[in-house]
Amino acid sequence: QPIRPLSLSYYMKKYERGPIVPRGEGNAVREEAMREEEEINRFEEGNHPDQQGDPVHEPQDMPAHASPLYSHDVNQLASMLHQMEISQYSGLPNLYFDTASTMYTEAMTYRSTFPPPTFGT
Repeated sequence: QPIRPLSLSYYMKKYERGPIVPRGEGNAVREEAMREEEEINRFEEGNHPDQQGDPVHEPQDMPAHASPLYSHDVNQLASMLHQMEISQYSGLPNLYFDTASTMYTEAMTYRSTFPPPTFGT
C-alpha cells in the first residue's frame, strides 16, 4: 500500500507545537526543553545572564577614533597605496601620480590614519 501524506487537520489534532520531547520521560524532560528554549530566546534578544565579565580584561571607555569620510572609495585608495608601495619596493621609477588631486591627498590621509606594513620586514 502506498504511503499517503498526512492531512493538515489530522496533523493539527495529533501533534503538539513546541520543542520535540522524547516520550516516556515525563514532565522533567519537557520542563528542561522549555527552559532551554527560554534561554535561547533570551540569548537571541541580547540578554546574557550567565556571562561573567572580567573587569581587568574589558576595554575601558576609550574614545572611538572616527575615521574621516572620503570622497573616493576606500578600496580605490588602498589600491593606489598598494601600487605605490609595490613600485617603491620594486624600484619602478615610472609610476606617476598627480599630487594635487583629491584622490592622492585622501590616499595620503588614509595612509597616515592606517599605516601599512612594510614589505621589507
